[in-house]
Amino acid sequence: MEIPGGVPHLVETIPGSDNLSPSWSRDGKWLYFASKRGSEPFQIWKMPFHGGSPVRLTKNGGISPVESPEGRYLYYVKYEQGGLWKMRLEGGEETQLLTDIGGGGWPDWALGANGIYYLKYGKFPRVSIDFYEFASGRTIPILSLDKEPGWGLSLSNMASRLCTSRMSFPNRT
Repeated sequence: MEIPGGVPHLVETIPGSDNLSPSWSRDGKWLYFASKRGSEPFQIWKMPFHGGSPVRLTKNGGISPVESPEGRYLYYVKYEQGGLWKMRLEGGEETQLLTDIGGGGWPDWALGANGIYYLKYGKFPRVSIDFYEFASGRTIPILSLDKEPGWGLSLSNMASRLCTSRMSFPNRT
């Protein structure tokens, strides 16, 4: 739907499949989404917003796709396997960046310009928010939480605030 005042219309993805976790390309011309049939793993696809055939991007699974700010990479997690991955949008092999994101927590990360914020679940009830820094490739602990959050982590547009379903706080990096 175009905003404001647009009329909603259905964008046909893959009929007969479980299609979910849509996200936009940075230029607004493509929709990324995850899809699966039966017991096969979710895969990531993209399709033109104004119509056309879906194009499969992943070979080894993926869900919750997010395009990088400069439009060169796609970041995603694997529901069945866990871990956070990236791949070049023009093709190529995938690279695993993080292993400590579980598959069941697929909405529990947020992409920033300099890295990825994510919920790291340790031995119950230990949960922290960590930051994977692109420049150094290292993980930086941000905050230990005293309560287990619900699903989801979101980063504000200016990367100045983080929010989970039970709390919000300023970005401290």
